Amino acid sequence: MSHITSTLRFHYDDEFDILYTSNQSLKGSVGDEDDNGFVVFRNRQTGEVTGLTIFDFATRRSSGELDGMGFPPEFPYGEIRKFVCA
Repeated sequence: MSHITSTLRFHYDDEFDILYTSNQSLKGSVGDEDDNGFVVFRNRQTGEVTGLTIFDFATRRSSGELDGMGFPPEFPYGEIRKFVCA
């Protein structure tokens, strides 16, 4: 399932329960896993957050684990929930 809003692109892989999001091309970006278990992609030159990957997304969402987690401001959880929970 894929979706594009005015600011974010989403792709949810329901077979593996992984949500991929980006706000621009990931070209020139590098990903690192943070303390929340998210892979956060940043532009190598600017440090700007360009993407976010969440493993076990539906499982973590339904358990409430994602509520109140520190999402990067570029990827507001409310907007992510609107798309994926629709």
